[in-house]
Amino acid sequence: MNDHFREVWADFDPEATSFINMSQLRSFLIALGEPLGFGKALRDNRNKQDELIAQLDLPTYREFSSYQYMDVLDALSFRLMVIDHIKKHASGEDLLEKKATQFSFGRHHEAQERPSGSGEAEMLIKE
Repeated sequence: MNDHFREVWADFDPEATSFINMSQLRSFLIALGEPLGFGKALRDNRNKQDELIAQLDLPTYREFSSYQYMDVLDALSFRLMVIDHIKKHASGEDLLEKKATQFSFGRHHEAQERPSGSGEAEMLIKE
């Protein structure tokens, strides 16, 4: 899997700088394919693609214009690990809901909604 990631990354980073432009990430994830990138279900769903990219919560470099190789690989690997864990251990919605509430590692969190600058609400986690 890492070899495939490296080969596809090389297509988008031919000078081996370890960075790709932010504008290339969507195309990179499509070219990468499953399991780390976009599968068939996401290829034509731009909204879901945007949602997944936002969930990766990637740091940016070069004045907010680039993503770095290891950050992208780590985020995609972590996402895959979580999905795999849920699939292996979820035997029904009740168990999945129980796991989701335990995900806070025993801490009690309060979700608070506040409007963002774009007029949309974003969730903040307060301890």
